[in-house]
Amino acid sequence: MIAVWTDNSNDPSYPPGKAQDVLDYTYFGGIYRDCWLIAHNPVFITDPNFENETAGGGLFVAYDKVSDTSAEIILKAHIRNDSKKNFKGVVEYELQQPDGTQAAFLNDVIQVRPGKAVTSKDKITLKSPLLWSPETPTLYNLIVRIRNNEGNVVDGYRRRIGIRSVEFKGKDGFWLNGKPYPAPLIGANRHQDFAVVGNAVANSIHWRDAKKLRDAGLKIIRNAHCPQDPAFMDACDELGLFVIVNTPGWQFWNDAPEFAQRSITISATW
Repeated sequence: MIAVWTDNSNDPSYPPGKAQDVLDYTYFGGIYRDCWLIAHNPVFITDPNFENETAGGGLFVAYDKVSDTSAEIILKAHIRNDSKKNFKGVVEYELQQPDGTQAAFLNDVIQVRPGKAVTSKDKITLKSPLLWSPETPTLYNLIVRIRNNEGNVVDGYRRRIGIRSVEFKGKDGFWLNGKPYPAPLIGANRHQDFAVVGNAVANSIHWRDAKKLRDAGLKIIRNAHCPQDPAFMDACDELGLFVIVNTPGWQFWNDAPEFAQRSITISATW
């Protein structure tokens, strides 16, 4: 049995640094998103929420030198060994197109001492990439596996990624994938609550909201006023919406060190 107690009574250390009873978007309490119990082997890819790594932990994916002809996919995987034995193996990165065709594959040899963690760093150079944009929101499947010396998979998962580069160039405006974006970015704010259920919004409603916003011609959404449900973020990736992700604060800053620590953790997670 796992028992969880949630409490949304006023707390001066709450990130917005403002009393709960005068906020306009955090009246609700409880666990209102999907919860997962994850069982893994002693050697595993970490969760950034539980690692003492500034803006680190877990799987990090970034992009560089993005163009119609090629793109670099920068990969970092943080791997922990909670066993009492030295671990030797490889981290595999397999990139698949939406139809399942393998676009790239590489592996990185790792060694992790007992009770320690290492970061696997690698880079895929992809020729003729299918780039993500609001007009063509192509998502690749990135499959990560950890194999031991016997070739057995001990951990891994799949993440959908959109290959893109975003730049703001002053008077030259907004650039996407190495080119000036031809249209203005029209968008809106979006709160994550819904009638009757409050913040306990079903994943299907998150997807429906994103679909309605995109069908209305919007191409960018500001999450008001905090990181929203992963279901909404996935829908935006899939439907072609840029997202401005806010840390859980407003125009007020809390002087307590926990505020900055939580903001860094959330930025790393998203």
